[in-house]
Amino acid sequence: MGQVSPSQRLMDAASEMNLAARFGRMDVAAEHTTDNSRPTFLERRQGWGNDIRVLDVNLASLVLTDEEHAEVVVQYAWTRMSEGVLHNTSTKQFWENPKRSGWRLTREQRAGGDNGLFGEQSVDHFVAPRADAHFQTKSLGSTTVVESD
Repeated sequence: MGQVSPSQRLMDAASEMNLAARFGRMDVAAEHTTDNSRPTFLERRQGWGNDIRVLDVNLASLVLTDEEHAEVVVQYAWTRMSEGVLHNTSTKQFWENPKRSGWRLTREQRAGGDNGLFGEQSVDHFVAPRADAHFQTKSLGSTTVVESD
C-alpha cells in the first residue's frame, strides 16, 4: 500500500474534527487541537447543541503552506434554536503538523458570513413593520360603504 499524503492526512483530520463538533462530540473534536488552542476551541462552541444548531459543515478549501502548516476554509450552515433562520458563516482554520506528528488545529477566524456561530455578538436583522393599509369595504346586505382602519 502507498503512503498517505500530508494533504490527505490533513483532510481526514479536519473532516473528523469538524464533523465531530457538528454532532456534539467535542471530546473527539478537541483531540485535533493543540493544547494551547483547546480552551478557546471549546469555549467558542459551548452554545452548539443548545443555542446553536449546526446543520451542515463543508470543507471548502485546503492549502498546505509548507510541510508543517496549512489553512482550511470551512463553511457552516447553522441556525439559532430560538429563531429558525438559516445563517451561513465561513472560517479559516490554521493547522500545524510539527515534526509530522499529526495535524492539529492551532487557531481559527471568521472569514465571512454571519456573526454568532461562535458566540460573538451579532446584529439582529428584522423587517420594519408595514404601515397600515386602509381600503374600502362593503358590508353584505347593505349599500353603505365602510372605511376600515
